[in-house]
This record gives sequence, C-alpha cells and structure tokens, in this order.
Amino acid sequence: MDDCGVDMSFLHPQELLTRAYAAGYALPSRLVRSMADAASFFDAAEASRSPAVVRLDMADGGASLAPEAARRALEGSVPVMLQGDCGDSLELVRLAAQSGCAAVGLDGSGFALEKNLAFTREAVRLARSLGLWAQGALALDEQENGDAAPTEAAEFAISSGCNGLKILQQGAAEPSFQVLARLSSALQVYPLTIRPALKSLVEAGAEPLVDFGPPLDSRLTQICRLGVCVVEADELPPQEEAYRSLLAGVMARALKSAGQADQQVF
Repeated sequence: MDDCGVDMSFLHPQELLTRAYAAGYALPSRLVRSMADAASFFDAAEASRSPAVVRLDMADGGASLAPEAARRALEGSVPVMLQGDCGDSLELVRLAAQSGCAAVGLDGSGFALEKNLAFTREAVRLARSLGLWAQGALALDEQENGDAAPTEAAEFAISSGCNGLKILQQGAAEPSFQVLARLSSALQVYPLTIRPALKSLVEAGAEPLVDFGPPLDSRLTQICRLGVCVVEADELPPQEEAYRSLLAGVMARALKSAGQADQQVF
C-alpha cells in the first residue's frame, strides 16, 4: 500500500497512468515471450519500487503466460499492468479478457485512417464490455500530417473512445519533442505511449544501463514532461537473467522526473 492506504496492486490502469501523468514519470513497458523474462521484469519492478507494464502477444502464445503473469501482478507490492497486445483482431481482445489481462493494446495503424478509426471504435466497445482498458494506435507522418497531426490525434482519440493512444511516427524512431509538445497540448491528460530509440544505449553491453549519464536521463525526463506515460523498452535485449532484471529498475529510475529522481513513487 502507498502512504494513502491504497492497495496499489489493484489500481485500475487508467488511475495508474493518470497518476504517472500527474507526477511526471512514465511506466517502462516490455513485451515478454517467456515466463522467465516476465519474472525478471516483475522482480526488477519490485526491487526498484516502480510500476510497470507487462505486455503479452495474444497472437503468439501470450494467453498461456497470462495466468502466471496475472498471479505475479496481483501478489506484487507495486502495480504491474498486464496488457494483451491484440493487433487488429477482435477475437484476440476476447482472448485477452479470458486470460486475465486488465488492458488491451489495439493496433489498426496499418490501415488507412478511416478504417483504423472504425476498427478501433469497434474494438474499444468490445473491450469496455469485457471490463478492459483499451489503447489505440495511430501512425503520424510529420511531413504529411504537419500541423494537423495533433488535431488528428485528438479527433481519433475522442471518436474511437480509446483510453490511451500509442503514437507511431513514420520514418522516425520516436516523435520529436516538437511533435510531442503539440500532441500533449491537444490531448492534455490523455495517456501517450511511445517506443524511443534505445539501441545505442546497449551497444557497449550492460555498462550503459548501470551508468547511463545525464543525456539519457534528460531526454526521457523531457519525454515524460510532454505527456508520455508509457515507454516501450522492447529494444533492450534480454541477455542473461541479471541483465534482464536490471532493465526495469534502470528504466523506471531514468523515467522519473528530475524532482523525483531520488524518491520512490510507490
């Protein structure tokens, strides 16, 4: 429980992300494909006292991992959101609910905008009927969308009814600070998810993760201040168990705002 007497492990995803937005930090998120990887991520979240998101690919064996992952999530003293990644399949939304996930990640970004909107709207309706928090996905091309991108994102979020939005920037590893600032202004407290380019951090092995230095800290802090509540860490390679265990704790510490760098969130 936190200092307000709230059992944090049972926080609804929306409340968990709203708290992150208000406090200026983000949750590290990882797509796990084995229970060993998931267990390391859970252990790291506990050790660092940091909330996190464990994502399961419903199209690739995620349902078989879900019961044990859900058990770990409920037993933990910090909240770990279990999300079923469902792509553009309504059937996988149902499977995620049956498997015990609290949230679903929808991805119709490969469709044209109108088809993506229609799919996401239908999938969100289904997810809500099953008691699930639903994240939509929108691909933005700054050259094509230009200044209309934030308006388009806001209209997509409102019209689809999704609870959060994953931004996929065409031709870039992540949205620029300028794009994020405009999106944050248009969407306000809407939870955003991005996948930053982190490959360069691990090219020299585990050492950059132990002492990542001010440049990374500053970049991720700025991302959080611009409304991003979830940062996907899939790009960091799970090598040996100790390295995997280090992942979530380092990411969570790096993602906290400068004013909270030495404080526990939970």
